[in-house]
Amino acid sequence: MGSTDRLLNADHKKVYFDGMPTYKGMNLRRHGDIIQRTVGNYYIVHGRADDTMNLGGIKVTTVPKFPSNFPFLK
Repeated sequence: MGSTDRLLNADHKKVYFDGMPTYKGMNLRRHGDIIQRTVGNYYIVHGRADDTMNLGGIKVTTVPKFPSNFPFLK
């Protein structure tokens, strides 16, 4: 399996950085995970905001092609 440090078939900067705020001079990026900071400065990771992950620049899904509650679609 090959690897890449850039998004394939899209503009990496536009997808992840355009329109995002900066923090201490660094650009923040969009990552797709839902994380909550609590009053006590702890973090709770709630999981993905969608059903896709970026593996080496290629978007993949963790959802089965046909849900098990629709066996007639298999």
